[in-house]
Amino acid sequence: MILDEVCNARVYDANAFYVLGLPVDTASRKIRRRQEDLVEGVALMGEGAWQNEFDRYLLGDSVAPRVEMAKTLFERLKDPEYFATEMFFWFWPQEGQPDPAIAAIVRGERGTAVRLWLGDKDKSGERGIVARHNLAVVLHFYAIDGENYIRSHMNGITPEYVRSVDQYWKSSFSFWETLVEDDLFWDVFSSRVEKLNDPRLDDEFIDSFRERFPICFDNINADFLVAYARDGKLKESKRHFDYMISTMSGADDVVETMERAFKPMADAVRTLIKQCESVKEPKKILNACREVLNGSRNLVSIFKALVPRGNAYTQGLLNEIVITIDNRLPAYSRDTGDYEPCLKITRELLPLASTPLMEERIRKSIGEWEGLVRQAREECTCCVCGRYQKGMGTKTVKLYNNVHADPTRYGRVAWTTRTISNVPVCSSCALKFEPYRASKFTPVKNALLQGWKIGDGPTQSEMDAVWPL
Repeated sequence: MILDEVCNARVYDANAFYVLGLPVDTASRKIRRRQEDLVEGVALMGEGAWQNEFDRYLLGDSVAPRVEMAKTLFERLKDPEYFATEMFFWFWPQEGQPDPAIAAIVRGERGTAVRLWLGDKDKSGERGIVARHNLAVVLHFYAIDGENYIRSHMNGITPEYVRSVDQYWKSSFSFWETLVEDDLFWDVFSSRVEKLNDPRLDDEFIDSFRERFPICFDNINADFLVAYARDGKLKESKRHFDYMISTMSGADDVVETMERAFKPMADAVRTLIKQCESVKEPKKILNACREVLNGSRNLVSIFKALVPRGNAYTQGLLNEIVITIDNRLPAYSRDTGDYEPCLKITRELLPLASTPLMEERIRKSIGEWEGLVRQAREECTCCVCGRYQKGMGTKTVKLYNNVHADPTRYGRVAWTTRTISNVPVCSSCALKFEPYRASKFTPVKNALLQGWKIGDGPTQSEMDAVWPL
């Protein structure tokens, strides 16, 4: 629906009726005449003169639109769905009589219009509905206008100003929430849409609009949430996330809204994930994993600051990051034997684990990498002097076990042997190496604990113990 497109932080700033200075009940022929006047005026006076002429149609301190923008909006108003949607987000006149509040708006006297609507808001029937709708619009307009001012003057904004904007948000929400639950409100909207006399704007359109509105409404605050987050203003982002959670609870869909709001950032992360998954050369996998991790840091920090841990949308995206990196690192380590960077990256994945199951998986991976790192470090550490050196030399150590009587030859002794050939010994210690010095090396140490002994075979005393005289 066009409603999805219109509901953003420029919902009023780019509203066709606001920009073109037209009441929502302007007849089609008057809209065409206004458009013709615009084209002729530009042709005769030039765009500079058009800007000055157009100022009188605008509200408040807004700047006249460029000619091409105005032409585009006139063309878009020919689309009945766009017309109805823009009408929904602008001021409705009371039926059957000149409306002094709308006349005040045209003069730029919003305060007068607000006082008139406040006087009518508690009245029954359509009069009260129209007044409450217009108050919802104007307060929402003020809230968005104030929010834009905060964003552009962050360093000079006082807490009092932020609180006043917050009050505009909450006041507008209270009107909108009351309206969207009121069947009479939708009947009034439907009757005004029917006057557009277009078969496409049928009951199905109204029903879809009503169902979709709470979801799309969150998009407005989602735009501010993402904008603040990109600027590193997470406190202000959190304020808008709280607005989304608190408004129209149960009727909206915060997960869907977040998917839309964060889509550009999430798409960039998913592109990095696909690139990482497609890397064929093992040595390049580590850099690809780092790019995924680095490229997702901003989005992850936003999620952690703003979104509850159990949120379905964040869980899905965080799990994609974690699983991709965890699956790819083993291919790099198998080819390079370089385990320490794999351990470092995997430790960075732990805060991203968004479910207990994923956390358990990453902790297991960390344990495995730690074991491999210890093993790799030990293989580069001289078992004699403790010196660490890449490309450490090695010695072979023989072990024996299970000294027993040879069943095939009376009086003879047999035993089991094994060899550990990768005992690390530096070049200095290699000259005076004695096999017993290998007992600190883990494979040898573990063998000794299992009953093995260092040496080519048993001592004479051990053999005598088998066949005593």
